[in-house]
Amino acid sequence: MSETCCTAEQLAAIGINAEEILYVFAWGFGAVVTMWFFGFVLGVALDLIRKA
Repeated sequence: MSETCCTAEQLAAIGINAEEILYVFAWGFGAVVTMWFFGFVLGVALDLIRKA
């Protein structure tokens, strides 16, 4: 079985830790949800315009 590429200490030495990973994940998740929301609202608006 091969070893992993990096240990927690090696990652921490270059500035990657659990808080940074969570921060980036939260921003990414927020961006996806925001884009979904804009698409949903735009779709509802277009449906309302087409039915009018």
